[in-house]
Amino acid sequence: MLFVIGAMAALSIDEVTLYTARSEAQLAADAAALAGARVLANSGTTSDTSGGSMLSAQTIAQTVAIRVAEQNQIGGKNLTAGNVACCVFGGTDTNPTVTVKVQRTDLPTFFARIWGVTQVAVAASATAEAYNPSGASV
Repeated sequence: MLFVIGAMAALSIDEVTLYTARSEAQLAADAAALAGARVLANSGTTSDTSGGSMLSAQTIAQTVAIRVAEQNQIGGKNLTAGNVACCVFGGTDTNPTVTVKVQRTDLPTFFARIWGVTQVAVAASATAEAYNPSGASV
């Protein structure tokens, strides 16, 4: 009985660590998507009825989103550009969206190693919209 309770307590430590890492991944994805959407909104491209400035604004938004994501940690490890899948642009030219996916596949476990699980993966994604309240359509 003592062994079973000890094993459950040990696994709960790994589970809490995993949930914390998942929360950190979500925060990193949220921050990166919001930063990318802010770049699109501030660039003026949502008011450009020709749509000509969208590509350059998306390039800048992608760079900013990756830089913001890299400033975060998941499970105590810094994110790199390889951990960030950025960006999927969607929506319309007047209300573009930015979707960012963050993933970390090499988070160590502590007590789950007993069963042969030495690393776990966490991932999160977030979508933000650069809303143009003027209602101008392209």
